[in-house]
Amino acid sequence: MTFSILNPYPENYFNASLSIHGLQYGMKTQREKAFAELERTLQQNGLLFVAVLSKSHPLYGQGLPIPGDPDSFREIPDLHVGFRHFFDDIELLQVLSCHFDIISLEEHYSEPLQQGNFFKHGLYEWRVLAQKKKTP
Repeated sequence: MTFSILNPYPENYFNASLSIHGLQYGMKTQREKAFAELERTLQQNGLLFVAVLSKSHPLYGQGLPIPGDPDSFREIPDLHVGFRHFFDDIELLQVLSCHFDIISLEEHYSEPLQQGNFFKHGLYEWRVLAQKKKTP
């Protein structure tokens, strides 16, 4: 996955960016590139909203661990094909605090859906609102 192809925008282009449950699908190097691309394309003082899976999710630790990518698993029971990375607040602060001021960082739980099987365990996620720091 090459983020410059997926996101060919110039630097400081957006005044706000959203990433809702997309970053958890990338391997470690892909996640690093994605966070860097969000920072690169966001204007100074721009807002960033991120929602990602939490390590509090009952499926955390299930499936097969991905070597060299802690907190990432594949073949997780009850989830559709692929792998997932599960975040905690410490990781999110480490990744974001260099270039962003954290406005809010909250762990959120949503009840399981009554219809279907997709979120039968509910959804445990981190929701982050941050503002890109001004460069001196």
